[in-house]
Amino acid sequence: MKALKFFFSVFAFFICVSLAGQTVHRLVDVIVSDPGIDYGGKIGVVTGTLTYKLSFRYSDEGKLVSMHWNVVSCDLVNDKGYKVKQVDSGHDTYGIMWDFFNNINSYNAGSPIEYVGISDGWLNDVLPEILPEEGVMVDMSCKLICRGEIFPFRCMFILHMNANGEITAEVEKNLFW
Repeated sequence: MKALKFFFSVFAFFICVSLAGQTVHRLVDVIVSDPGIDYGGKIGVVTGTLTYKLSFRYSDEGKLVSMHWNVVSCDLVNDKGYKVKQVDSGHDTYGIMWDFFNNINSYNAGSPIEYVGISDGWLNDVLPEILPEEGVMVDMSCKLICRGEIFPFRCMFILHMNANGEITAEVEKNLFW
């Protein structure tokens, strides 16, 4: 009988733990159509497709608390026919990128970029009304690579407060181009 109680206790513990703070993953295909995006230099005009994996972690109340993104496949080429690799991996617990991902088509209006299967406002139900008071947004790996030429779009923002509400760390780096 003790073994049966122990089994159910362990089973209940793992069920409760696995449901709290659940992480949800979503693949998003991105199409860069003609006329493409001109990055200049050796990279040139880029067209093709890539796929992002978005990972969301939710609070017990079902609101977004963190987001992670990374490119999982890339089939981009430049106007000379050379393969272009996009590397991107980022993490946001501060909410800086949440509106961008929620309204990604509006942010890219007028560009040849299309996010397949996502409409603006798709995260409205899970976005918290008030953004976190502290957090981290890091996207230091974002870059395009073609034949040794690297075109970076990196940025980082960290805001940390202690238990008294005092800012103990504030870092901002924009390393675009």
